Amino acid sequence: MTHLPDPGPYRHAAVRVAVAVLALVAALLPRSQPVSATVSAPTSVRAVAAGSVVSLPGPTGRHQVGTVSLHLVDGTRHDPWVPSHPLRELMVQLWYPAARSAGFPRARYIPALAGRLLDAQTAQALATSVPTGTFHGLRTHSYQDAPVARSAKAGRPVILLSPGDGMDRSSLTSVAEDLASHGFLVAGIDHTHDSGQVEFPGGRVEVAQNIPPGSADEETLVRTADVRFVLDQLTRLNTGANPDADHQRLPAFRNTLDLARTGMFGHSHGAEATAETMLQDRRITAGAELDGGVSDRVAAAGLHSPFMVISGNSAAGHPLTEENLTTLWPRLTGWGRWLRLRDSGHLSFTDFEIFAPELNTPPNTRQQLFGTLDPQRAVAIERTYLLAFFTWQLDHHHQRLLDRPSNRYPEMIFER
Repeated sequence: MTHLPDPGPYRHAAVRVAVAVLALVAALLPRSQPVSATVSAPTSVRAVAAGSVVSLPGPTGRHQVGTVSLHLVDGTRHDPWVPSHPLRELMVQLWYPAARSAGFPRARYIPALAGRLLDAQTAQALATSVPTGTFHGLRTHSYQDAPVARSAKAGRPVILLSPGDGMDRSSLTSVAEDLASHGFLVAGIDHTHDSGQVEFPGGRVEVAQNIPPGSADEETLVRTADVRFVLDQLTRLNTGANPDADHQRLPAFRNTLDLARTGMFGHSHGAEATAETMLQDRRITAGAELDGGVSDRVAAAGLHSPFMVISGNSAAGHPLTEENLTTLWPRLTGWGRWLRLRDSGHLSFTDFEIFAPELNTPPNTRQQLFGTLDPQRAVAIERTYLLAFFTWQLDHHHQRLLDRPSNRYPEMIFER
C-alpha cells in the first residue's frame, strides 16, 4: 500500500487533494521497503539517458548558468524522521552565473537514479503514461561545474529555495535557472525524508517518509533548521572553505557571495518554511511565497522584512493554501505585497506546469492541479514577478511592476 503525505495545515478540501497529488513521490516506495536504497538503472533506462520527452523553458537573463550540488552533513542534529540515522544529511544544489560554458556538460534535471523513481511516481500522480527515462534523461540549461562568474560588486545576492511537500529541489529548476541568469546565486534544498527522493553520492537514494499526522508544524521547524544550517555552510563556502562532506572539487566560490543580501522563496510547505525562517533568522532579508501560508507563530509575531505572496486559484475558483495570511497582514512592518495568479492551480508554481501537457496529462487532472492558465504564460509571469521582487529587495532597484496592476499581466491580481 502506498501512503500520501499528510496535508498538514492545508485544510481546504481542494488543497488536500492537490497537496496529496503534489507529492509526486507520495507513491514513492511501498512502506515495507528500506528507508534508503542503492538503485541500479537497467539497460533500458541507460539507453535513453541522452534525451527526454519533456523540456524546460530557457533562462531569460544575460548570464550563462552553472550548477553544482553539495552533500552537507549537520553534525549537531539527528535526522528527525529516521531515528536510525545519527546525523542530518542534505543535498543542496547551487545555480549561479557562469564565467563560461565551453567544455562543461549540460546538467541533469535530477540525479540519474532519483530520476528513475520520479518517472514512475509522476506516472501515478498525474494519471498518465510517462516513458522510461523522461526525468532520468532530461537535461537543463545549466552547465555542470562551470566556473563562477565574478561580480563587479562585492558579491552576488543569494536566494534560498525550499520545495513543496514531497517534492525535490528540481521541481523549481526553471525559476532557479532564470534567477541565476539575472545575476543571483540560488541554493535549492532537498529536505531529506520530506523531499520525494534524494540521491547522495555513491548511489544511495533516501526516500520520503510517512510523516505522522499532526506533524506539519514540526516539519516546518525542521525545514527552517535545514535552511539555517545551509546558510552557515554558504558562509563557509564564501570564505574559500569546502563544506562538502565528500570533499568533492568545487568551482571557486571564495568572495563571490554577498550574504548581507540574502532572500528566500518556497512553494507550498516550502513557502511556510520561508516565512518561518524569516521570523527566526534575520539573515533572510526578503522572502517570497508561492501558494503557501504561514504558521501560527509567524501570524502572531508578524514579519519585519519585505514579504511577497503569490497565491493560486483552484479550477473551481477557491483560494488555496492561505493559512493565516489575513491574520499576518496587519502585522507586517516591512514592505508587503499579496498577489493572486488568476486561473492557476497549486502545481502551476512548479516545473510540472510545463511537463503536464508534454506528458499528455488527462484534462481533468490538469485542470484540478494546474488550473486553466496557459502553461508557458504561467511560468513567464511567475518568473517575472519573482525576479522583480528580488531585484528590488536584494539588488535595490525599484520595480514599478510591483506598485500596481499591470496591463501587460492582467492575470496577476493585486489582493493587498
